[in-house]
Amino acid sequence: MKNYLKHFLFGFIIMFGVILFFFSTELIYFNTSELLNSYMDIYKPFLMALVTIVFLYLTYLFYSRSKIKNVIVISCLAAPYYLMMVVLTLTSFNIPRMPDLFYMTIGLYLIFTEFKPKPNFISGKYALLVFCVTLFFIYPIIYKNLEFKFLKGSTNKTRTLGKFDMSFKNRKGEVFKTSDFSGKTVCIDMWSSSCGGCIQSMPDFEKLNKHYKNNPDFKIISLFCPKKPNQTFDWFLTYIKDEFPYDIDYYYINPEEFKKLGVYKFPEFLLINKQNSLEYKGIIQYMPYVKDNIYTQLNSINETQ
Repeated sequence: MKNYLKHFLFGFIIMFGVILFFFSTELIYFNTSELLNSYMDIYKPFLMALVTIVFLYLTYLFYSRSKIKNVIVISCLAAPYYLMMVVLTLTSFNIPRMPDLFYMTIGLYLIFTEFKPKPNFISGKYALLVFCVTLFFIYPIIYKNLEFKFLKGSTNKTRTLGKFDMSFKNRKGEVFKTSDFSGKTVCIDMWSSSCGGCIQSMPDFEKLNKHYKNNPDFKIISLFCPKKPNQTFDWFLTYIKDEFPYDIDYYYINPEEFKKLGVYKFPEFLLINKQNSLEYKGIIQYMPYVKDNIYTQLNSINETQ
């Protein structure tokens, strides 16, 4: 019993080691590098994959040095961190942690089989290494798809669809309504100057704009939404000119018109069909490996009209 208790305490060392790794890398990745900050949404899934790999490595390290090697020992080593992940899965309002638990379980099984007296066909000292390398590249795809599904599902509960119209103006001061683009599939990216994610995704939005720019069936709009009294139309023109050298059609919505929309979080996308009805309102992903990304959604809306 004392031996198992000792390994359970080692499990707490593993747990704190993983937590220390996560917070130390997150500190670097969020606070000390502008380069990393501008791509943090891309790096985050890889960081989460590394967290699982660090857990498996530390577990392997302690298990390989244990005199007793059985299911109970490896369970004691994994229990503290595993239980913490289960609690996070049950209580988190953000991204479900089920993939982490799934990969942790597979990795633990590979560690256990490597030290069995009679190894099976998937055991061997390179099995865990191959698994971890594969995990590092596959995990971001699964993470991003689950993240989008979760966030999209939460916006679906609150969205109001149907006939839709609002007015805004371009940089020349010309006023338009969404109904002016009837016959086109319209994408409106609503953003503000305080939304870091909106600003970092400008290069992706520029690619989107270039992709559909010469297609008469689509209209791509980047709509600046003022959240402060000083963010007037003239302020907007100066801000865009100084900060955003992108090939994007920028528009400005008046504060009074913006308040009517009831949008409080950014980025917020509006996808409008050719009959000027709102088809989708909420978050969108650009990555091609994310199912139902912005390109597939726009093409689907356009083809069904």
